[in-house]
Amino acid sequence: TTTTTTTRFTTATTSPTSVITSTSTSSTRTSTSTSTSTSTSTSTSTSTSTSTSTSTSTSTSTSTATSTSTASACPATGPSASACMCSGVVADCSARGLTSVPTGFDPAITTLLLNDNAITALTSTSFTGLASLTTLHLNDNPLQSIAPTAFAPLTSLDTLDMSGVTTLHCCDLEWLRALGRGLGTSWTSAPAMSPVCAGPVGLVGVKLALLPNTPICHSFSAGACGGGSP
Repeated sequence: TTTTTTTRFTTATTSPTSVITSTSTSSTRTSTSTSTSTSTSTSTSTSTSTSTSTSTSTSTSTSTATSTSTASACPATGPSASACMCSGVVADCSARGLTSVPTGFDPAITTLLLNDNAITALTSTSFTGLASLTTLHLNDNPLQSIAPTAFAPLTSLDTLDMSGVTTLHCCDLEWLRALGRGLGTSWTSAPAMSPVCAGPVGLVGVKLALLPNTPICHSFSAGACGGGSP
């Protein structure tokens, strides 16, 4: 007996399930093989990335520079003293038409401007109480007499400007010449701050600071030195 065996393979593929069926038939032997393969692949990938960046930069820079320099009437007395203006440690009495030095200033002032006035004399009490004064401007005043102790209270004096003073008779002013030369701002290095002699004859127009370090009127008569005119 001849038996013809026909073998048919049917492959069915279904994803994700794959089934392979193989059937073999023989007249003498029957073999059935069933193979079932199930492959299930589940892949779940969840990636959550949350990045929150909050940058807050607050820069507050406040720079306040307040410079207040307010001039007000000085607490001084004397002729036209109310015309003097004070700002901090500076008293400005310049060009006020003063004929004498006002008194009663705050003892803390360090600068006193008396230039361009009509002051003719300085007495022993003109600068009483001004021990802190370092700078004094007397330039361009018609000064005719200065007491030898006029500047004695000014123990801190460093600068004395008497430029433009052309009415002083220089006899017996050796002490003033020495004072000017001994200051921090010395008349030796700054002779322009020195007054100019109005007499005696022979010294007219000469700066006091530049006179020889000898008695100024040593070659003049007592009468010439005692007068107020050349």
